[in-house]
Amino acid sequence: MNDRAKYKMTLLRQREDRELATKKPLPDRITAALNLAGLYGPEVDRMFGGEEPMVDEWEAGTRIPTPEQIRLLADLAGVIPGFFYRLPEAPGGPGFICTSDGCESVWLGPPPPVAPMAEVVPIFSSPAPPDPTPEPISEESPNG
Repeated sequence: MNDRAKYKMTLLRQREDRELATKKPLPDRITAALNLAGLYGPEVDRMFGGEEPMVDEWEAGTRIPTPEQIRLLADLAGVIPGFFYRLPEAPGGPGFICTSDGCESVWLGPPPPVAPMAEVVPIFSSPAPPDPTPEPISEESPNG
């Protein structure tokens, strides 16, 4: 690696360090990375140096992982640490996470809104039942 490449790598690392130290990671991205890496259960909390429910709190956005924990999660999921800080282009939509092993379809952002159920209208209807009240008979004669 030449000096120019080393300098560029150093700048990228410094930028990443600032991002990890000053921004809050997106909880949905943490969940997507955990799913991608197939990490579930209390053993995940221990992997990151904590106890249950630490990782659940990351996913809920009530606790913030340290920069070291973000780097470890990024390594395990095969993504860059910046992945946890950038909004998807279309929040709340399908996306892909690609690693050296291939790409996986994931849902990025909040879950899609549930559409209200449409009113059910019968396609075929039976004729209306006859009116049980007889029509009144007129007393006038038709001739006048």
